[in-house]
Amino acid sequence: MTYGLQPAEMGPQSLFLKRSVETMMLNSSVIAHAAHTIQFHPHLKQATVNVASEDGALVLSGTVDSFFQKQMAQESLRTVPGIRSIDNSIQVCWK
Repeated sequence: MTYGLQPAEMGPQSLFLKRSVETMMLNSSVIAHAAHTIQFHPHLKQATVNVASEDGALVLSGTVDSFFQKQMAQESLRTVPGIRSIDNSIQVCWK
């Protein structure tokens, strides 16, 4: 995945590019999987949760109706491959 570089032309920049592309693909895959998991979780139907990832560190933000939903958002993602840590910054807005 070095995008047109021949092995003789590969230097530090091309290795960095390869790692950057692989990291972006991993991050987007983790985000997609996490967003899908939250979207279809039965306890989070009314929740507004945003997902961001940087090198396997997942950040959750948004709003939910209860502390139970906040915890469910975090716990539902524990089994998603590629996640090293979860920063749950979801706000609880009582109705």
